[in-house]
Amino acid sequence: MLNKINRLPARTKIKEGSKISSRFFLIKIQSNTQGVSRFGFIVSKKISKTAVGRNRIKRFLRICVEKNLDDIKAGIDFLIIAKEESVKASFSQIFFEFNKILNKNYLIK
Repeated sequence: MLNKINRLPARTKIKEGSKISSRFFLIKIQSNTQGVSRFGFIVSKKISKTAVGRNRIKRFLRICVEKNLDDIKAGIDFLIIAKEESVKASFSQIFFEFNKILNKNYLIK
């Protein structure tokens, strides 16, 4: 589980900033003044009707963030929104895609 300092507060909306889209998820990025990167995850019922499926996707995304947390630049808010393809994806596919996005968009230190 992410530390509380690395979690976006509930109901946080990211209106300004950039969007990065991939096959499995959409990431909204906005800078913050906290000096720490914060992460939020959204998996709607449109993606998976069962709570088990939604929680599986969120768990995979949280693990991706935790493994890369020390390498991600500080002072950025990330809102990660799952897409329908993520239901059928394995952890390794999601992890590879997440790392590819971070490297491509210079979000790694």
